[in-house]
Parts: sequence; structure tokens; C-alpha cells
Amino acid sequence: MSHPRRRAAPWETSSPESIPTPRRSGLRQTAGANEPFREAPTVRPARASGTTLRPSAPIRGLLASVAGGKHEDALAELHALFDKNLIPMVVGSQQSIHEACLDRRLGLVLSCIDSASTLEAVLEATSLEMLDGLEALCELLDRELVVLR
Repeated sequence: MSHPRRRAAPWETSSPESIPTPRRSGLRQTAGANEPFREAPTVRPARASGTTLRPSAPIRGLLASVAGGKHEDALAELHALFDKNLIPMVVGSQQSIHEACLDRRLGLVLSCIDSASTLEAVLEATSLEMLDGLEALCELLDRELVVLR
């Protein structure tokens, strides 16, 4: 039985000049069309002290209205939320997403986010019930893996 040949890793075939140099922790290299690489911070700035509104607060309010039996209020809040044409964007790194141990619902919602589709389109693409999709999105927002723009 013959085994297929293993492909060589880039560091096994590349010359030392073509191997990227390691970067300093917390910094990424950026460059424009005609400018050399410069280092830019990759960490989020510290939050100002005081109370901050959770990014999922509007959605949590909508879910609370549904749980409290205020379906007309919830429907109005849902329409207001969709009228804002918010676009969910993934901001968590691949490593933080992998370490987050996402369940099926969270993974499904995360996989439908393409940073171009509106919140309504993402929730429709998941094929989850609207409340399940919104709850999953809230959890992703609270874990800071997704933001709404």
C-alpha cells in the first residue's frame, strides 16, 4: 500500500528571506499601497469607567417583552430593530471563537454572519425560530464575538 506524498510545509521549502518574521505581541502590521509596514494596536481600547450599556440590551428588551406576554410591544421593538438595518460583524479572533465552545445554535448564527447582510437577513438564513436566533445573537454579543454596526 503506497501512501500519498506529504506536502512540505512553507518553512521546509522557503528560503529564510521569504519566511515572515514574528511580530510583537499585541501589534499587527498594516500597510497602504505606497507606504511601508507600520505597527498598529490590535487590542481594544480600555472602556471608560462608569455604567456601560450591554450591546445586546435592545434585543434583551425585546425578548423580555415576549416573555412578559407583551407581544405587541415586542413586535414594535422587532420592527424598530430591523428598521435600523444593523449589520452583525464577527470581531472575535479564530482562537477566541474556537475557545468559546459554541453550541449548535451559536455556531449556526455565527456561520451566517458575512459582515454585509443585515440582522434580519442573517436571522432568516439561520432557519432558526426568530426568538432562538435572537437569543443566540445576544449570547454572541455578550461574549464580544460579534458586534452590530
